[in-house]
Amino acid sequence: MYRAGVVTRKIDIGDVVSKVFDLYFRYAAVLLPVEAALFLIEAAFRLLGLASTPLALVAGVVALILSTVYTGMVVRLVDDVRDGRLDQSPGDLARSVGPVLLSLIAVSILAGLGIAIGLLLLIIPGLILVTLWAVVAPVTVLERPGVLAVFSRSRELVRGNGWQV
Repeated sequence: MYRAGVVTRKIDIGDVVSKVFDLYFRYAAVLLPVEAALFLIEAAFRLLGLASTPLALVAGVVALILSTVYTGMVVRLVDDVRDGRLDQSPGDLARSVGPVLLSLIAVSILAGLGIAIGLLLLIIPGLILVTLWAVVAPVTVLERPGVLAVFSRSRELVRGNGWQV
């Protein structure tokens, strides 16, 4: 199991944004076709969902699953390319999300609900939760600590970098 250390240096926002764009451009040939395929599947279900409420619910569930798979794939890709090269195929990346898919969905739902409630409570609590839980998806995929432990681990990783996050 992968266990990252606590970030001990301040995060340079410009450096992070630069690295994000660099990764997306460098691996666009992997990410864009997968994203397009998932979007087309989701769009087909959304169109079917226009016909009836039950189909709309199915479309919503499919959209949640597909977006979660894509999030997990991106996390895996970033972890894989830390050595400078991509070792996994898009299929490998997608399959690697399988073991954590339900946890990642649960974490996404819980974080979304917590942040939404926080935003309703005068906005500031929601912004605090967005910051504290900024890395729940990568922690879920890479460290697999369990659904509830993810939130405290994310807070631990963000500690000392709240303003930058």
